[in-house]
Amino acid sequence: MKERTVKGFGTRLRTAREQRGLTQAELGAAVGVSNRVIAYYEQDGAQPPGAMLVELARALMVSSDELLGVKPLKEKA
Repeated sequence: MKERTVKGFGTRLRTAREQRGLTQAELGAAVGVSNRVIAYYEQDGAQPPGAMLVELARALMVSSDELLGVKPLKEKA
């Protein structure tokens, strides 16, 4: 069976969140979910549905390609 999660997604999400200086609670509030949901998405093997991916990317000011690992995350100054 084909893998249904993108390897490293949780790590990239956490890195992008930390680069923006946001807590899990703050990111969750920005996209309308709890900090526990964000913590879950930051684990290995978990990832959000497509619509949530777009909201996360917007809140973190990155592209969905960066969160999915298609493009590398840009360093935030």
